[in-house]
Amino acid sequence: FLIQKKEGISFTIQPTGNCQLGCHYCGQTHSKIKMTDILVEKTFQRIKKTVEDNKYKLLGITWYGGEPLLASSNILSFSDKIVDYCITNNITYQADIISNGLLLKPELFKTLITQCKINNYQITLDGIKEFHDKRRMTKGGEGSFDIIMKNIYDCINSDVFNDFKPAITIRININHENVSSVESL
Repeated sequence: FLIQKKEGISFTIQPTGNCQLGCHYCGQTHSKIKMTDILVEKTFQRIKKTVEDNKYKLLGITWYGGEPLLASSNILSFSDKIVDYCITNNITYQADIISNGLLLKPELFKTLITQCKINNYQITLDGIKEFHDKRRMTKGGEGSFDIIMKNIYDCINSDVFNDFKPAITIRININHENVSSVESL
């Protein structure tokens, strides 16, 4: 999927359709398949050709899933290629990720910021713990709220957060079940 503007272009990449959560409302089929090295290279070549053919000076990448951090090795290898390409060709690069936050530990957060140049993070919650854990449990039936909140807290209190000032947005999926908890959150 891509969004095209006159000065630049943005691609959304799904490195895996897999996810650790078993949300009852999810419409995706989760698959443990990840991008192969060949697919990473083909995707990179397609993006590079699109940028060069249109002489774009801005390139955006959104990492999306399932849960994209389950394929963090693909994100790292792809980012190495794309960041180097953008630096070499004087192209402004912007990257963001949409994550459930379960794997977003400070060590990975630091790598995503410094190596992958991901500066925008959208983390999904479904309200306060009571509602979130009923809706966004692991496939093993465990709640995920406490883990996600600890990861967010640890990341925003890290040195890399203070040094790079990435944006972290909390996205809340709201319906009649959890609407009353949004303000509390």
